[in-house]
Formats: sequence, C-alpha cells, structure tokens
Amino acid sequence: MISELFVIAGIALVMIPPKKWPALIHHLHQALRFLEAIQQKARHFWCTQLAHYELQHNQEKAAKAKRRH
Repeated sequence: MISELFVIAGIALVMIPPKKWPALIHHLHQALRFLEAIQQKARHFWCTQLAHYELQHNQEKAAKAKRRH
C-alpha cells in the first residue's frame, strides 16, 4: 500500500504545478500516517488473535493430558 502511495506521489509531482506541491506533500503525509495507523491496528489485532489461539491451544492440550492420566 505504501509503495503505491509513492508511485501516485511521483505521478502527481509530474502532473501538477510546483506551487501546489506543498499541499500535495501535506496530503501524502496525512495518507502515510493513516496507513501506518491501520498497519499498527492490524498488527495489534493479529498479535491478540495469535495470543488467544495459543492460549486456547495450550488449554486444550492440558485438558487432553489431564484426561490421559
């Protein structure tokens, strides 16, 4: 996603006049911060899901071991 943002930025720099570059850079910076926030939330979500899965797996494993003894 971020690499696509830089491609779009490069195309935009060629197509718009230099006097509008500061506004473009501002919007690109906002978009980059937005994408980083989404990436951080996704990372947190998947880490939480993985921790939940591992806990559940360990509990099931312990329950099976308990039944065997």
